[in-house]
Amino acid sequence: MKNTTLEQELQTISLHNHTHASDGTWTPEELARTAKEAGIDVIALTDHDTFENVPRFLDACKQYGIQGIGGVEFDTCENSIEILSYFPHRDIPQPVLELAHKSTKGRQEYRERLLQTLNNYFGTEYSMSNISTALGRQAFTRHDVLRFFIPEVIANIDGVSTKKDAESWLSERTSDKQSEMYVEERQNPTPKEVVQLVKENGGYTSIAHPARMKNVTFPWSSDQTGTPFETIVSELAEAGLDAIEWYGYQEKHMPEFTTKTKTKERENRHRTYINIYVEEVARKQGLDLTYGNDSHHPSDGRLTDKDMLWRARLSEELIT
Repeated sequence: MKNTTLEQELQTISLHNHTHASDGTWTPEELARTAKEAGIDVIALTDHDTFENVPRFLDACKQYGIQGIGGVEFDTCENSIEILSYFPHRDIPQPVLELAHKSTKGRQEYRERLLQTLNNYFGTEYSMSNISTALGRQAFTRHDVLRFFIPEVIANIDGVSTKKDAESWLSERTSDKQSEMYVEERQNPTPKEVVQLVKENGGYTSIAHPARMKNVTFPWSSDQTGTPFETIVSELAEAGLDAIEWYGYQEKHMPEFTTKTKTKERENRHRTYINIYVEEVARKQGLDLTYGNDSHHPSDGRLTDKDMLWRARLSEELIT
């Protein structure tokens, strides 16, 4: 690994978390306090496409005596790749703030178009505030909007009777360009553009939850027609990528390993297998690892689950 030394002490690290500024329900203060109680030494806030809660979060981390890192998780337009971008010093450069603002605006406009399309189709008059109230948070995703309309699908569409089938029905029709319900997605930057912009402005980048990419081939993939993961990593490393995420995968994130009998032991084993492979790829490219459990809500338990908290040496570039 490129930026750690054996002299650095091991720390409990959690570098991927969300608050109510994006698709979580944590307040910045709750996140920092819970991290302290869980024995976490270094924690990052990485809301989707926004730095809105970073100042409050950093103040709370200081109050609780732990290291806080301000960051963001940028969505991109290729292979469902998301780039974690960290700025260990408090000020966020203006070009990065502008990208976050543009991405947030695009996300908002897309949700409004999606909501209007679904209202038109089902003859309903739901508002953004209706969905926000139901979710208990101010920001939400495409899938949150679709799930809000599941009762409408089950009540009105013949042959659809389960929540899973209703969500699939909605997802397919709103993403199919030939469908009357198609809603054009927002225009996200490429992964390379994000990495280059963040590096040019003194930040640090990591590929988030790599095994959750779409149309990408891994050694365990049953479909080997996608872009090889190592090819993607190599190209982004040339652009300035710093790290890949060692991630707290759950069964739902590992369909290639899913079995009828689900146990915590099996889940841990499969998670470790994926992460060890990611670590091998990182080593080949001279990249670091970041460690994230992707907590969104107090109830998800991911911030306090000892199987999803790792002790490691923090990259020197992230030490404040």
